[in-house]
Amino acid sequence: MGMIEWLLEKPRRDYFDRVYEEKATSQARYNTASSTDKRTDVTIMNLRVGDYVTFKGIDYYVRQRYLYRAGSFEWLAYQFSDSARQNYLWLDVEDDDELSIEMSEPLKLPPEISVDVLKAKQPVTINGERFEYDEHGYAQVRIEKENKRWDSDTVEYWDYYTRDESKYISFEKWGDDELEASYGYPIKEFELDIYPGS
Repeated sequence: MGMIEWLLEKPRRDYFDRVYEEKATSQARYNTASSTDKRTDVTIMNLRVGDYVTFKGIDYYVRQRYLYRAGSFEWLAYQFSDSARQNYLWLDVEDDDELSIEMSEPLKLPPEISVDVLKAKQPVTINGERFEYDEHGYAQVRIEKENKRWDSDTVEYWDYYTRDESKYISFEKWGDDELEASYGYPIKEFELDIYPGS
């Protein structure tokens, strides 16, 4: 199946078995469980829109859930915001032999950074830090929004890391829109407290 057909079709059960089964299981638990044991198995792998996460003492609401696919590789991303919707974070979760978790926040794109600069795959310096090219690709994305509707889109991305891989910058180009950037770093699962939505 071509990329266009994949984007236009409705989410299929054979591709999203995990997602639908998790949702159905969670919904069944929610409907039948008492108030003391609802969704006790919530993890970063099955967070959904409406759940809550506490990170560094601040409570965040899960506003959107992203399912990425690039070839046979898949990963998850969640968009969080605080209660005032003034601070946004992104949580990226990849399970490729071992679990990789990265937290990032929006970064104002320096005027000297463009698609042409990124295509050159040369190191970039932002806010005095040097980042080296790591990866470029395209991903097909399914997005679950607050209204529980699913959207489809395609993103072109470039990933850059510091030499010690302690920090990274991800550049994304959605459709014909301008570049977006986020600045992040790896974290451990124990740094997050997760609570199911009501």
